[in-house]
Amino acid sequence: MIDRADRPLGAVRLAAMLNGEGERLKQPAVFRALQELFVAGKLKRVELASGYLPPGDEAAGVALCRRCGAYAALEGAIDASELRAIARRRDFSATRLVIEVEGLCETCSAAGEE
Repeated sequence: MIDRADRPLGAVRLAAMLNGEGERLKQPAVFRALQELFVAGKLKRVELASGYLPPGDEAAGVALCRRCGAYAALEGAIDASELRAIARRRDFSATRLVIEVEGLCETCSAAGEE
C-alpha cells in the first residue's frame, strides 16, 4: 500500500486504509510495524509528514508539498561531510542527516495555493 501511495503514509492513515479493506488493525499495531520496517531499512521516514515512503533509490532528500502532501525525491549530490563538519564546528556530533524541503508542488503553486 505504501509503495502505491502518492504521499507519505503514517499509522493513522494506513490503519484507516487497511480497515477499509476489511482488515482489523489498530493504530498502535500499525505504528509498531512501520517503525520496525523503518529500522530494518525497508521504509524511509519523512519527518515533515510524520509518514513513510518505500526506500526507492538513494535520493539526496525529499520535497513535500505542504498543501496536498505530494512528494518528490530530490536527486543530486549533497555533501554530507560538509553538513557534518558544520555540526562539528558547533560541537555537535551528527548521527543522522535528514534533508527535507517543504513548499508547494507545481499543481498547488499554479493554483495559487499558499
